Amino acid sequence: MSLLATGTVAQVKEYCKKIVDSVGRDGGYIMNSAAVLDDAKFENVRALIDSTRELR
Repeated sequence: MSLLATGTVAQVKEYCKKIVDSVGRDGGYIMNSAAVLDDAKFENVRALIDSTRELR
């Protein structure tokens, strides 16, 4: 199961930061849910989008 479906907003934001810090430092990384969003919590998808925008 996806973190977007089972995690908390804080966990999603923390994971996004980890990804951007490790592979997206100089740009060129495309943040993507890579999953069907049917089971995702709306607030987690929003956290993915918002934190990615803040971290760029």
